[in-house]
Amino acid sequence: MTLARPLSLVQWVLGPVLVAVLAGELGAMRAKAQRGQLFVRTSALAPEESKRLEAVPARAMDNAVWTLGAAEVAQKLVKFELDRLDEREGARRARLLIRFGMVDRNFDGQAAVFAAACTMDASLCDQLRLRDAAEHEAGLRFVSPGNHLPLALIGGHPPLGAP
Repeated sequence: MTLARPLSLVQWVLGPVLVAVLAGELGAMRAKAQRGQLFVRTSALAPEESKRLEAVPARAMDNAVWTLGAAEVAQKLVKFELDRLDEREGARRARLLIRFGMVDRNFDGQAAVFAAACTMDASLCDQLRLRDAAEHEAGLRFVSPGNHLPLALIGGHPPLGAP
């Protein structure tokens, strides 16, 4: 056995293993440092703030489906988000109820949902503010139904049989 054979073994086997171990350790140290900053920042949040942070992906999906999705899927996601929201978040719940009412095809159902939105956020009990909120939501939706105001919010039917 010559000296060249063990030297070749070190060069082609142990060398790459040593480089891989060193690279892994450096990567682990960097990941721990970055995880540490994220972990410290998120663990210092109040419980309701961390709950809101957990809901961000669901809200993003809800907004994407509201913008481009089918009415049935939008209704299911509104229900899902309503179940996740706290009772104290009245304005957010009212906004979701307005979304739900806009894709509902039943006129009586729309009126009931808009009345429920009024109970969640008292500022929406005014017809003009409710219409403005519905116009805002309709502007966010690109596909029908829900991309136009319901007839109940347009109001102002012209008089019939007027001279």
